[in-house]
Amino acid sequence: MKTLSLTLLLAISLTGCSHSPKTSRAERAYYKYLKHAQVARQERHRLFEHHRNEKSSRPAAPPLEQNVQPESATASSSEQ
Repeated sequence: MKTLSLTLLLAISLTGCSHSPKTSRAERAYYKYLKHAQVARQERHRLFEHHRNEKSSRPAAPPLEQNVQPESATASSSEQ
């Protein structure tokens, strides 16, 4: 009887995972969420950097030719 009670006492005291399985599951889910969020943030950062580098590596577009006339020239031609 003494051996049986000692065995039961040890079995109950050594089961560390059975005292709070809900908390453990919640912690694992939270850490999984953090890992997923970190991966998504790194992916967004990588895409942003790629887009920014792509923009800076493109040659600049030539300026558009503007047909600029002095205001007096346009005023005299519209009066005629």
